[in-house]
Amino acid sequence: MSDLILERHEESLADTVRSIFNWLKPRLEFLLPDHTLSPPRPRFLTPVEAANVMRVNPQTVMKWCRQRRMGVKSGRKWLITQEEVDRYLRGVLFTKGPKGS
Repeated sequence: MSDLILERHEESLADTVRSIFNWLKPRLEFLLPDHTLSPPRPRFLTPVEAANVMRVNPQTVMKWCRQRRMGVKSGRKWLITQEEVDRYLRGVLFTKGPKGS
């Protein structure tokens, strides 16, 4: 009998904690970084925006997208993650060989 009472008490306590969290979450989101309450969402750039950040011609970015070197196609549009742009800027995505190679 006591196990049944304890089980009900644990379920009730879990429900109470869950409802308190659900009540607090929207009130605390402005205080906490986004990643603490939900997973971070990747930031996407258009090829023109990515080209401006990378200081290359937008057609060059489009060529890299078509070659599947970066970006993902969503419908008719290409989207490039900020991480891909950052990797390019750090020189990780592309390796430069000697001239003429």
